[in-house]
Amino acid sequence: ARSQSARLESLAKASVSIADRFSARHDQLYATFAAVADEARIVADADYCALGFAHDVEHSFEPWAFSGMTNVVAEALGRPPRPVGVLGEIWREGQPLRLPDLTKHPRFGGLPEHHPPLGPFLGIPLLHEGKNVGNLYLARSPGKPAFTDNDERAATLLATFVAVAIENVRLFAEAQ
Repeated sequence: ARSQSARLESLAKASVSIADRFSARHDQLYATFAAVADEARIVADADYCALGFAHDVEHSFEPWAFSGMTNVVAEALGRPPRPVGVLGEIWREGQPLRLPDLTKHPRFGGLPEHHPPLGPFLGIPLLHEGKNVGNLYLARSPGKPAFTDNDERAATLLATFVAVAIENVRLFAEAQ
């Protein structure tokens, strides 16, 4: 476990990096979301991270950006997931969900073939003025320590910043 001051420094660096990407790359949104996933993975000391935007349960998250697995592994998984099961719970409920073992949750429906095994899980909604504008999903490999209250607080702070940045980009696009 990292010290709280190291975590705050990591969070500050991540926020600056994300702000730079949102302001400089309006036309490269996927690259920005992938950078957010990279930063969130570092802040929460996770092995894997995904950032997804859901509209309904019939359609896959779009966009869906990830960090911690290679493009080859991601391509072998096929399409992005839909907001169902545990992933959908964060989207529907708008509340963080921290699990010591993802596979033990009653809504866990399994992982696609070729997906790396997952253990501890942390799902954080990206909320702006009470509205879900996306979801941040963090996981560690099986056997690693569960996410802590401090991990959840750090990820939630980052998610809040990202939600505001996303809303600012949306407002900017509307103003254009």
